[in-house]
Amino acid sequence: GQHAAARADLDQVLKLAGPQPPVLHLAALNEARAGDVAAARAAFARALAAAPRDPQLHNNFANFLKKQGDE
Repeated sequence: GQHAAARADLDQVLKLAGPQPPVLHLAALNEARAGDVAAARAAFARALAAAPRDPQLHNNFANFLKKQGDE
C-alpha cells in the first residue's frame, strides 16, 4: 500500500541500473495497484517495449486492461 515509496525506490533502481524489464514490470504493477491508470498504461508500454516476449508481463497487462474494461 505504500505506492509512493515503491515508486521512488523503483525510480532509483532505474536510474542506477537502466531500463531493466523486471523493474519496469514492477513499476507498471505498482502504478496499476496505486490506481493511476494513465501512469500504469505508460509503464506497461515501456515494459513491453523492453520485453516484448515476456508472457508474465503480457498476462499482467491483459489483466490490467480487463480491469479497465479494455478486453
